[in-house]
Amino acid sequence: MELKKSEKADLEKRKLIFTEIGLALSLLIVFGAFEYTASQADMSDLGSAGGPKEDIEMVEVTREPEQPKPELEKPPMPEPPQPEEIEETDDKNEDDSDKFKGNEDDANKKIEPPSFDFDPQKEEKETIHIRVEKMPIFPGGNAALLKFLAENLEYPQEAVDMGLEGTVVIKFVVGKDGKAKNPEVVKSVAPMLDKAAMTVINKLPLFTPGEQAGEKVLVWYNLPVQFKLAR
Repeated sequence: MELKKSEKADLEKRKLIFTEIGLALSLLIVFGAFEYTASQADMSDLGSAGGPKEDIEMVEVTREPEQPKPELEKPPMPEPPQPEEIEETDDKNEDDSDKFKGNEDDANKKIEPPSFDFDPQKEEKETIHIRVEKMPIFPGGNAALLKFLAENLEYPQEAVDMGLEGTVVIKFVVGKDGKAKNPEVVKSVAPMLDKAAMTVINKLPLFTPGEQAGEKVLVWYNLPVQFKLAR
């Protein structure tokens, strides 16, 4: 008769479960052992806490005696000022008006302001311009100026006899009033011709004065005076 195993009675299927259970129990036992040893160690530490302590050497603390503070000398108190003795005189009815008479006279005097001596201001030389916005103009223009020279210029007879001719250039200043001033020879030909040219310059009528920035100013003016013999 053949024996057959029942499937329910087969333990091979549950081998893995039993192995896991065994491992879990082993871990619990090991963990419990650790907890037990740790608790015993804590109790032993508590018992030693109340044991005898080592003797600690006490160090005596000493303090140096305080030095007495030197006494400060108090400054001497100043003596109170003594009242001055006032001498009484019998001249109670003395008239004090004479003492202040001089002051009254001084008060009646007029106080004169101090006088200061000022040096007279030196007149500054005005600038003579060479070129300005509006140059001086002869009445009637340049054509009228040439005509005036031809009519008023005197040719010296001695120069004519000597055959002298040429152009003398005269420089002069046209003032703010339009008058020709301070003529001087810039280009000379002969002394007699230079003199004749200076003479005609002194006869010039008033110019229209030159202007700079809307104001009348002094301006240099160059005028050529020609001397030419008739052929």
